[in-house]
Amino acid sequence: MSGPDKPQEPPSLYEEVTAIGYAEAFANACTAVPNRRGVVLMGTCPRCGHAMEYPLVTQVFQNTTLPGSHALPAPGEEHPLLCTCLEAHPERPPGEEGCGAYWNIQLTRSSS
Repeated sequence: MSGPDKPQEPPSLYEEVTAIGYAEAFANACTAVPNRRGVVLMGTCPRCGHAMEYPLVTQVFQNTTLPGSHALPAPGEEHPLLCTCLEAHPERPPGEEGCGAYWNIQLTRSSS
């Protein structure tokens, strides 16, 4: 069945959990957008499937980065990420966001 008559699956419960494939699934589908403060990773949470953005800040103070050049996190450095989707997840504690999923990634510079 498809269309408006198709029953929707209930949202996943909030649960602080990780799995081996989360990092690879996120990395394969995310886009890294450099900015003056670091990079914003945009993609889909590998657990709940909702759109999310995750900023990796590498520059805290105003710097002299010239337009067109970007500060990126050091290659090979591991960064913890967690779901930041804006969708509702039952049992999510007040003040939290996302579904509770977390994983670690390493950024590399693209050769393209």
